[in-house]
Amino acid sequence: MRSVHNFKFETIEIALDVVDIKTMLTHHTWAWTVTNVSKEVKDQIFYTLDGDSPKDFAQMNVKISDDKGKQLEIQSLNVNKPYHKEFVVKLPPIPPKKSKSIKLQYDWEEPDRVFLNRVPSDCKQLTYLFSIPKGADIKVRVLKVDMDTGLKILADPAPVVKHLEDKTVVSWSKQNLKAYDAYQFLW
Repeated sequence: MRSVHNFKFETIEIALDVVDIKTMLTHHTWAWTVTNVSKEVKDQIFYTLDGDSPKDFAQMNVKISDDKGKQLEIQSLNVNKPYHKEFVVKLPPIPPKKSKSIKLQYDWEEPDRVFLNRVPSDCKQLTYLFSIPKGADIKVRVLKVDMDTGLKILADPAPVVKHLEDKTVVSWSKQNLKAYDAYQFLW
């Protein structure tokens, strides 16, 4: 959440692809378009990741790239607990009021089948994409979560589920989110 003072998250796309249904090993892809809202050039961004299974950061196959596909450097790994990671990524300099697209990819088992995302700033569009090999039993729900009270309600609109030949694909999108809005995706 520290990034909110430096960046506005214009768009956030989260794609989860289950690659092993026995362990629920999931390939995560987060694509962000961020605008520098500070008054100075910014050249780093803070990430925090949480997962269902204990995992060392070195086992997660973390890759971060810019909008040109150039690999970005992890400047520091601040927290490497079994279920929680925090790290800082070196960015190409982003002047005030300018935008940059960033893509984070990693692998983590998700046996609990619950994914919570809290929007770090006002956001024009949040998109969630999920795919799982055909034959896996899933129960798709998207919930809006009030982080202060814990209250959860079904999100509007409902997710769209498509059953393809080899996989099931779920998509959901919401526009004009406010800072700290939280959504829980259950599958």
